[in-house]
Amino acid sequence: MKNTIVNNTTATLHILNASAREQAALLQRFLRCASCGDSLLLIENGVYNLADTDSLAAIKAAGLALYCLQADVLARGLKNYEHSGVTTVDDNGFVELTCRQQKVISWFV
Repeated sequence: MKNTIVNNTTATLHILNASAREQAALLQRFLRCASCGDSLLLIENGVYNLADTDSLAAIKAAGLALYCLQADVLARGLKNYEHSGVTTVDDNGFVELTCRQQKVISWFV
């Protein structure tokens, strides 16, 4: 698991707590609003997007730095989720991400 956090004080951190399987419209709205260079942190059920190849491809195609919350990945049994380009963070990393971004937008259901 990687723990490298990009310092990007001119971009937005998007936090997504839902999977595309349960909230496809939310993921689509997020993708329309996100900009290349922004960051996405998957939390709660949002980490299921790591196991959805279509969702993961759409997120990567948007040019986002992709992070997932380690505790949520483990709590949902996604032990073999590791993908290149996905950085796993703990709670301290979550806080660090929010401090390093200019704006934070939560996409919650």
